[in-house]
Amino acid sequence: MTTPGEMVKQAAAALGVPEITLTQIDRELAANGLRAKGGRGRSAAKMDSGDVTNLLIGAASGAIIRETAETVRTYAHLSGNPARKWGLEGFSLPTVQALPENHTFGQALNAFVASAAAGEFKNAYDALPKKEVQGRVIPQLYQAEFRLHGPSPQAVIRLFVGGKFNEEHHYNAGPQEGDDIMAWAERYQREFERKGYGDLSRVYYFTDSTIKKMGQFLRGEG
Repeated sequence: MTTPGEMVKQAAAALGVPEITLTQIDRELAANGLRAKGGRGRSAAKMDSGDVTNLLIGAASGAIIRETAETVRTYAHLSGNPARKWGLEGFSLPTVQALPENHTFGQALNAFVASAAAGEFKNAYDALPKKEVQGRVIPQLYQAEFRLHGPSPQAVIRLFVGGKFNEEHHYNAGPQEGDDIMAWAERYQREFERKGYGDLSRVYYFTDSTIKKMGQFLRGEG
């Protein structure tokens, strides 16, 4: 079943986060229109990749529970720097590669979740060149990382394939070029100081292990 309760349970197990914590985050998302709502039993809402995406951002942003919705919206709308499409040469994930140049972090994470649900990670892995040593097949290694930096909202998605760097995309809150950058930076610094942020930063990240498990959940295989 792809219900909200099961989504929380599966995500908590994948991330190693207390289920009660994700339940509180999920309630905030539902109350603010960031998670589909429905009844109970057979009429319960069915979760999709967007619901999973918002829950993962809420869990990995380090947000105070009451600020979950605002924080999720902020991270989801971070824009690419520089804005460009995902190439993924040698590790084809069609749903991710279909993203436009000017996509956001939320759209990218959503695409990775949807890609996992569609079985694209397995197809990409199966298509990797195989190496043999003394008649034994040596598996190719790959890993995707999804990093959320705070309190200044930034995000990075990295994909490593075959033990070497493959592709990396950065997502930030401000304009990417032109005269607007300095004006935005000054406004942001004032807001940063107003909120009482100091020099301490944090980084939370999860990998394709969580993404693939949530893909299984969306396929009803949890």
